[in-house]
Amino acid sequence: MEKDDFLATYKEGDVIVTRNWIFIYARLETSLFGREIRHAIVYHALLNRRDLCDIVTITRTGIGYVEGNDFKLAINKEKKLLFDALERKHMRWNPETKCLEDTRPIMIIEAERPEMPF
Repeated sequence: MEKDDFLATYKEGDVIVTRNWIFIYARLETSLFGREIRHAIVYHALLNRRDLCDIVTITRTGIGYVEGNDFKLAINKEKKLLFDALERKHMRWNPETKCLEDTRPIMIIEAERPEMPF
């Protein structure tokens, strides 16, 4: 697939499937690889389809290049695999803000403050 075809087909937040990965697409980054210009895919979250337990949530990591790979939009069953893995990591995808969110409850602990003589 070429860069222009990829950009015309997919947008940020799409869940995309390849042979090895299910991921939430963030953007493409262009880099020089030797004398070739390559277009790396950057993701919000990624699931390794081979073991279904390796979830990565670093947004500045690429998983390979657009050139020479086959991509398709994930079906509901594939999306569920990714979202269930995120849930196990106490995270969820917010499609409105296009961000991963921590789902653990926030606890506020009030510390006692010593009296300050003024």
